[in-house]
This record gives sequence, structure tokens and C-alpha cells, in this order.
Amino acid sequence: MAISGMLSVFLAELILRAKNISKKESIIEIGQACIGKKTGYFVVSIINIINNLGLAITYLAIFSIAGTQVSKAMFDECAAGDESAAIYCEQWAYTLVGGFLILPFSFAKSMDALKSSTLVKIIALTIFCLMTISYCVYCYFTDKLAKDIHIGPKFPTVITGLGTINIMTMSCAFHYNYLSMYKSVKGKKDSNMRKATNNGMLAVVVINLSVAVTGYLAFGKNGANLLRAFSPSIIGYPLFYLYNFAFMASALMTVPIVFFDARNCLLNMIEKSTTTKKSKIGADDE
Repeated sequence: MAISGMLSVFLAELILRAKNISKKESIIEIGQACIGKKTGYFVVSIINIINNLGLAITYLAIFSIAGTQVSKAMFDECAAGDESAAIYCEQWAYTLVGGFLILPFSFAKSMDALKSSTLVKIIALTIFCLMTISYCVYCYFTDKLAKDIHIGPKFPTVITGLGTINIMTMSCAFHYNYLSMYKSVKGKKDSNMRKATNNGMLAVVVINLSVAVTGYLAFGKNGANLLRAFSPSIIGYPLFYLYNFAFMASALMTVPIVFFDARNCLLNMIEKSTTTKKSKIGADDE
């Protein structure tokens, strides 16, 4: 987590320096300044679209996982895992529901218009974090902490261990949206953006480490999946629903932010392609 945080801050600093050297304020324009107008535009746009759409799909999948956990608690047929169960038991159904819920945010004209989604995400993360820490404290005073605690990492398989690398580097995947956020910051200055980056990364590291450590102390190896570790039998149905809904809101409100740049890149590529074709047709007519 510490390595991921430092790498993320370092990459943000590189982006700001590249912006100042190239005198450009978008990732695509910086790419054009580095590797050529046509090549830079195409390469950076494609990577941006793939990266951000991939992140959006990932968070919709995370949202759907939490949704199925809720459905299993609410409906017996979902908990039984019956193949003929109703549609509200299916994970893909919650992916569609999540996509429908964030549809209004898909048409945001600027990052500034997505402030409400960011606020909801922060509140949801705070609830999720505080509930995890509180349960660990409860376990400590009632002598219910997990017994299978290991100081060093212990992965059941090599694949599981390698999977942590992907999780560690996910924070670096948001840098394609960095300059879009920069443009929406009041008092648009590098110093302000550096301050926001450092404060944001510090908050992320504190929240993630707090949840990871307290979740592990409370559940041991089962803490690898807190959504499944926290069951209604442990914390009761009201808190179980609050925990999962907070997680679902946090995951869902990330989607509009990463989708914003992917949408803009895709629309710009379509517009540019259409303009080029019209120009060629006009030249042929002449």
C-alpha cells in the first residue's frame, strides 16, 4: 500500500511536469507532444478508453457482488443458490441496475459536475471504514479476535500472491483523469493540485490500511473478503445492509469519474474520424 501510494504521487508529479514542459493541459496533447501528433493522439486515446472503461466495468462488477450479498440475506431462494432462482438473485442483473443508476452522470459536461458523486463516495467510504474498525474494537474487548494471524504475507497460491500486484497498482490507473480533475480545481495551480494529491493519497492509505488491518485482526484469513465475512448473524441485518449499501455506493460513484475521460476520448475520436471522412469526400468531389 505504501509503495502504491508513493508511486501514485510520483506519477502525478510527472504529469504536472510534463504539462508544464509541453504547455499542454490534457493527456492526449501531452502524448502528441511526446510521440507525434497522429501517433500520440491515437495511442493515448485508445489506452485511455481501454483503461477507463476497464475500471468502470470493474467497479460495476464490484457493485454487483455486494448486491448479490444483499439479495442472499433478503431472499431464501438466493441464499440457496438455486439455478432457477429469480432475476434479482443474479449478479449480472445488479450490473445492469448499477449501469442504469449512474446513467444520469454519464452526460456530465465537466468534472465539476461530478462533485456530488465524489461526496457520496467519501461518505460511503467513511461509513464502511468506521464500521470495520468498530467491529474490530468490539472483538478486542470481547476476546473474539481471529486466532489465525500471521505477521508476514501468506498466500495459498502463487496466483493469489501475484493478484495483489494488480490491486496495489490500481491507484495508478486513475492518472488518465488527473488533468481533467486539475481543470476543475478552484485556483488552478500546480501547488494546489500537489496539495490535493498528497492529502488524497494520505487519506486513501490511512483508510485502506485501517480497513485491511482491522478486518484481518477481526476475521483472520476470512478477512480477505469482508463482504462475505460480515454476515447478518454477526452484526445483525440493519448493520449488514448499511455495510453493504455503503460499499455499493462507494463502488458505484467511482464509475462516473473514470467513465468521463473515456467517453470524451471516444466521442472525440468519432468526431475526428467523421470530419476526416467528410474532408476526403469533399476533396474527391472537387
